[in-house]
Amino acid sequence: MIQVENLTHRKGQTTVIDGISLKIDDGEWVVIAGANGSGKTTLIKHFNGLLSPDRGVVRVNDTPVEADLLNARTTVGMVFQQPRDQLVAGTVAADVAFGPENLGLERNAIDTRVEQALETVGMSEKAQQRVHTLSGGEVARVALAGVLAMRPDHLICDEPFTGLDTTSRQAVYERLCEISASGTSIIIVTHDLREVIAPADRLVVLSDGQVGFNGAPTELPADDDRFNISLPTTPDWECYSIHPGQRLLIVLTLVESYWFRWVLHLLRFVAPRRVVLSYWLLSPVSYSPADGVDRRVCYADISLQCHF
Repeated sequence: MIQVENLTHRKGQTTVIDGISLKIDDGEWVVIAGANGSGKTTLIKHFNGLLSPDRGVVRVNDTPVEADLLNARTTVGMVFQQPRDQLVAGTVAADVAFGPENLGLERNAIDTRVEQALETVGMSEKAQQRVHTLSGGEVARVALAGVLAMRPDHLICDEPFTGLDTTSRQAVYERLCEISASGTSIIIVTHDLREVIAPADRLVVLSDGQVGFNGAPTELPADDDRFNISLPTTPDWECYSIHPGQRLLIVLTLVESYWFRWVLHLLRFVAPRRVVLSYWLLSPVSYSPADGVDRRVCYADISLQCHF
């Protein structure tokens, strides 16, 4: 658990964080949103001691961060907005191993952590690849693997989809969903709520260094313009082009998934014989709204193959 108590942080004469109190429970998916300059990144850098408060305290599992920086930095993992800046080694495997090596672990334990982390992010086959040859999406996944190798209880991602194309965004999002399902709390800092709001347990909106909203995403009206953020409406349908060999992951509400399953089932019968459209739906993820509408979500994984 992360507890923030009356946190204040100043840069020169400017108060960036102004008396924030906040609690993030184990296993929660929390989205921290707000306009540019609202204090989002400054706030999360206090969670593992990258910044020190001018007033107040941050506790990780009841221990003040500044009292045990090692505990904070192994318990709270962070992927920065520019993940390439986190890469410190020549190859993918060596980079992921850097954190566990600095914990003084045995070689066998380090190798096991590296193998498991790369498998989680789908990068096992590129373990020996040079990091400078990776695409933007692959860099993001390697940075994520490096954090996962430390086995944190809380994972913070600062603008995780910045600069990524659609395929890479989907890949990173899939990994975050899997990590969340394993019990790790996910903290996403973003101004783009499209991908991350559906599975979120809580939305925290910052405004001028203070908490302007803290609650279930459904409690904040979609047309609320106080905080200069854009909440996607539900349902939020988009048009997608699926090319042969491509996989597509989209988020559906529980009700939408029933219709979606029926439509795809129909398409499989009317499509030409050489076209194979396959799909599967993950089990619904709990989503507790305040208005009584069932907004549990499913993740629809679709693939298209053509045989000539």
